[in-house]
Amino acid sequence: MKSIKYTLVFIFLIIFKVTLYSQSDKTAGSDTSLIELISNSTEVDLSRKNLTEIPDYIYTNKNLYYLNLSNNSITEVSSKIENLNNLRVLDLTGNDIYYLPEELNKLKFLKELYLDYDDWHWNISQLKKLTRARIILK
Repeated sequence: MKSIKYTLVFIFLIIFKVTLYSQSDKTAGSDTSLIELISNSTEVDLSRKNLTEIPDYIYTNKNLYYLNLSNNSITEVSSKIENLNNLRVLDLTGNDIYYLPEELNKLKFLKELYLDYDDWHWNISQLKKLTRARIILK
């Protein structure tokens, strides 16, 4: 029943193209209950939302296992990424990531990490401890 509820919310987001704002951005127009729902979801798709950074409420979600942040304007990933202990899939393609924190290596359950192939501003050796993850360069 919960998954149906989450699916309906995400369909609503897609149809009406609701823009979510991070806590550091303008908060007018953000829906607190929607943020709470996303903060407890296991799958979050924030692709194509014109984000310049990963919203802080994402880093508090201990249940998250799928996170799609593709096609935004994100330039760095916070060291808070280590809080996402159960993350299995992370898609960062279509951004201009210039910084990948060492804490990314602490994601023990990460299985797939999607990154851009042609626009690296970081060293691939930073990810050497991600032994279980497939790093997929697009």
